[in-house]
Amino acid sequence: MHTMIGRRSLAYVIDLGLIAIISALVWWLVASLSDGSAGWFAGIASVALLLLVYCILQSRGGTPGMLVAKVRLASEETGDRLAFWRVVVRNIVWAAGCAIVIGGFSVFFDSLGRGRGWHDKSVGAVVVSRTAFSGPATGSIKPVTGPTATASKATMVAGKDQPRTKSGGVPLVDTATLRIASQTTGPTKEPRAITRTSLSAMEAQRASRRKTMNVLAVFGGAVVIVAVVIALIVINL
Repeated sequence: MHTMIGRRSLAYVIDLGLIAIISALVWWLVASLSDGSAGWFAGIASVALLLLVYCILQSRGGTPGMLVAKVRLASEETGDRLAFWRVVVRNIVWAAGCAIVIGGFSVFFDSLGRGRGWHDKSVGAVVVSRTAFSGPATGSIKPVTGPTATASKATMVAGKDQPRTKSGGVPLVDTATLRIASQTTGPTKEPRAITRTSLSAMEAQRASRRKTMNVLAVFGGAVVIVAVVIALIVINL
């Protein structure tokens, strides 16, 4: 629990630090390049855009801070990504909880010891490790062993054209015939066992790379949009 809370705290510090730095720069540029209500409106719009991008990144599975801390936001029921509207509600509840101070520390009050805050419980969310994979139960596919196949072939060869007993009809197996059949067929090669665990790990790695590229693309798009807004303000001066 404490390890996950520490990773969540690291993610929050990184994300809030980025938002604060970018918002301060945008606000300072807008305030220095324009006067009056237009500048205030542009500054508020830019900050709102950053918060919107933050919610989008959370709904996509991770923000820059979450990528560094190697955690992701998921649905408690399914383990899949959280819907956008649930992310928005979660952040509103988190902000309201921080306004009364105690809400920001609600992750320490989880009776189940899972480190879920009020904002997580309000929308059925959970913060998990990015390496966690939700899928079918793990297990291995048991291969067909060589001695079994060899013994089966040897029995078939030994039982061919052999005299039968009067009682049970079981063929009289000659030891020499068994030895020759075993040497002829030889032991079969044991197939390589492919476990569901290894397949799940590869799928998780590919999904993590895709999410990282999506996060970088959305974040880069947000920076471009903010730059365009500032450029339009400068042109209109």
